[in-house]
Amino acid sequence: MMAKTPPNPSGRTLTDGATAITDFDKTEAHKAQVKQLFDALIHGTPEQAGAAVQANFAPNYKQHNPMAADGLKGFLAAMLTEQWVFKKQHKVLGEGNFVLSIAEGTHKGKAVAFYDLLRFEGGKIVEHWDVIQEIPTKGLANTNGMFGFR
Repeated sequence: MMAKTPPNPSGRTLTDGATAITDFDKTEAHKAQVKQLFDALIHGTPEQAGAAVQANFAPNYKQHNPMAADGLKGFLAAMLTEQWVFKKQHKVLGEGNFVLSIAEGTHKGKAVAFYDLLRFEGGKIVEHWDVIQEIPTKGLANTNGMFGFR
């Protein structure tokens, strides 16, 4: 569970922003775009990852992560200070202009699950929400894990 946080440097919260689903005919294209983006973040060189971010995000996109400001500069600055490292993408779900990526990696060296919700407009990501949850290792009720779904 992610704690309730104050607004980010751009004044946005984890729960505000656009909600209208549009572009139903572009669902598969948007999902493919997110898969390619995360493939570059996970397997690419730093240069390839940076190029993928610049190619997929609108320069002034709206950010809802509590630690990042709007736009590419805000995202790249937060990537460095927060030390987000993506290691594996488990699932990509989408409908129209909204796509959810479920991935795992680390945040400041701790194993986490990344849930990134992205909103598209004109082929670019124009809004981003996320939840970053530490992966529990003790007191588990079962062995399903956080990614035991298909």
